[in-house]
Formats: sequence, C-alpha cells, structure tokens
Amino acid sequence: MIIVNKCLPSGQGLAPVLVKRAATVELDWDIRQKSRFDCTDSAGRTLGVFLPRGTLVRGGDVLVAEDGSLVRVVAAPQPVLVITHCTQHGTPFDLTRAAYHLGNRHVPIELKPDHLKIEPDHVLADMLQSMHLIVHETRGAFEPGAAPTAHTAGTGTRMDIRARMPTAKAITTTITPRAMGTDTLTPDAAGLADSALLRLIWLASPALPVGGFSYSEGLESAVDAGHVTDEASAAAWLTDQLHLTLARADLSVVAQAIPAWRAVDTSRVAALNAWILRTRETSELRLQTEQMGRSFVEWLKSVHPELAGIAAPLGHLTYPVAYALAASASEAPVRAIVLGFAFGWAENMMQAAIKSVPLGQSAGQRILARLAQEIPAAVDHALSLDDAARQSYSPSLAILSSRHGHRYSRLFRS
Repeated sequence: MIIVNKCLPSGQGLAPVLVKRAATVELDWDIRQKSRFDCTDSAGRTLGVFLPRGTLVRGGDVLVAEDGSLVRVVAAPQPVLVITHCTQHGTPFDLTRAAYHLGNRHVPIELKPDHLKIEPDHVLADMLQSMHLIVHETRGAFEPGAAPTAHTAGTGTRMDIRARMPTAKAITTTITPRAMGTDTLTPDAAGLADSALLRLIWLASPALPVGGFSYSEGLESAVDAGHVTDEASAAAWLTDQLHLTLARADLSVVAQAIPAWRAVDTSRVAALNAWILRTRETSELRLQTEQMGRSFVEWLKSVHPELAGIAAPLGHLTYPVAYALAASASEAPVRAIVLGFAFGWAENMMQAAIKSVPLGQSAGQRILARLAQEIPAAVDHALSLDDAARQSYSPSLAILSSRHGHRYSRLFRS
C-alpha cells in the first residue's frame, strides 16, 4: 500500500504536464468528504489516504504520495437529484428558496446559476416538488459547497466563516464609487454567483442574531382584535402587509441604499436612514427597526469588521439600511438582494402567525408559499419607486401597533 498524506487543491503549483501524466482515481462524494480512506488508482496501485482531519477532496485535486508520485482525483459519476425552477409556474427565485430550506436541513448542495444538485432523497424530492420545482434523478459528478467551518483542502488549518467573507482588499474594491450602469434598479438576478447566492441565503436566515423573531409587527394585535383568526385570514393579512407597507417603504429603501453603500455615498445613506426613523408610525415599530439595526451592526463587527467600520461614522443604522450594507459587499444584483430581504421578512412573519393565531407548521408553510408567490411583484413595485413615491402610511396597522404596547400579556415586542 502506498501512503498519501498531502492534497494539492486543483494541482496548485504543479506543471500542467505533470498533472496530465499523473495516474487518476475516481471517487464519489461519500469518499471525497473523508480524510481517511483506501482506494485503487488507474495504475492498479492501492492507496492509503491519510489527510488532515476535515479535508475535503475535490475533483481536479492532486494527491501526493510519500514516494513523490502524483494521483489526480476525478469526481466519479453518482446518482444525484437535479433541481430546476418551473418556467410556467415559478421563477428563478424559487431556487433561492429551495437552497434556503435545504441549508436549514444541513443538506449538501451543489449550487449552479440555473439549478441545484443534491444526493437522492425521496422525502426532500417530495418537498421540492410541492414548492413547484422540477426534480429529476440522473448521474453526474457531485461537488457540494464546503461548510463554513470546513478545513481548507490540503492543509490542516481551520477556516471559520470570516475567512470566507471578502477580504479587506475585496471590500475596498467592492465599496468604491463606480458607474451605476452595471447594477441599476432593474429586475435581473440571472447568473448569480454561488458566493453571492449563499450570502443572500445567510442574510435572510431567521437564525441571524438580529432579533427579528421577537416581533410580530402588529400581527399579535390583529389576532387579538379578531382581524386574523385562521390560516386564510393570516395569509391575506400578511399579503396585504407585504404590498401596502413593506414594498412601499422598507423594500424601496433597501433597493436605494445598496447603490449608495457601493458608491460610499454616506449622505444618501444617512437620508434614507433618517426617512425610516421619521416615518415609523409608532414607538414600537421605531424601536424595532433601531434594535434590529444595532444588532445587525454588532453582528457585522464579528464577521465583517470592514463593513462595520464603514457604518461607524453614521451612528445607529435602521434595519433596512444595515441589511443593505451587509448585502452590498456581494456582487448580487439589487433585485436579488431585495428578494432575499423580503423572504426573510416573510419567514419571520409566518412564524409569528404560527405562534399568535395559533397555527400548525403545515399551515405556516402554505402561508409562506403564498407570500413567496407575491414577493416578486412586491419587489418590482419597490424598485420602481423614487423618493417622492416612497411612502409609509398604514393607519390600521399603526392603531393596532399602538394598542399592542398597552396589552397586559403579549408574546411579541411589536
């Protein structure tokens, strides 16, 4: 047996002719995610692979044996589920939603601009089909994205989530004045890079420690007043709230704050932040956006200090403006970022409905599915608004919110 204890990612540092002449070994994903395994290469040699724990071996990597011989790794074809969006009943955003749900289940996913790949699982296939996605089984190479805490391939060094964020140099390149023609407020999320897609999923996650789960935005009072009593009325209430309040205010601010952050136009950012504060119709709603904005900036300090430093001169940021700052460091188009923000809101509000009505998990998922169908139109409306058209006026919600503060017993902070 020949011992292998080193892996060169993509044959880094080797002359192409050496890689081309090397023996090969075909390995499926189940083997390549292990750091200890035996295999046989194309020359018939038995290899004992002992790599640093946590190393992921990718197709195209080169294994280096103790005797100096090289073995190029080929990702072996294996059964996979290919997931695409339905062109008749859905949108490409459905793939973002699917990746979010799969990520919550810690499912290894290979992300592509127009499809996802996962290993076969009939339960997940049924779930995805119920979300109007197209799922078919085939055979092919499987290269899922590495987990945020994975070891760097070929080394024994730990790489935490901060190492996967843009470096200070990358931030300087991203957050610099530039022509707006490459990222205008037009609907275009095609060709979203894996890193940008994952960042949007991350920012939309209810697990983000900004406290969104503790607010119902008046929904608890609506339940108490009898306006929301069941699944149908909850879905209708949240759909109206999406179009009449979120789209005309916060979504529009997020869309306009992103190019302002990217152009380092701090006066424009400050104006948008001030607009959010002065148009919140109750103290509860204002405290919510202030608290979530502060928490968001604190989170940025731990994972992305360069961005937090950019925000420091502006003082306290509201939640939509802080979210736009975090998302602006990605190369995602404005529309895709606003879609992610809206879906994160929908996820939190669905959870609030489950707790306050109360409803079951299946009812909550049906509400979320309806909101997901409504979100693209709401986002397109938000993108069309300028400063004069943007508004925050919802008297019924303001009354319910003001009453909420005087309730003796309540589950939520708004």
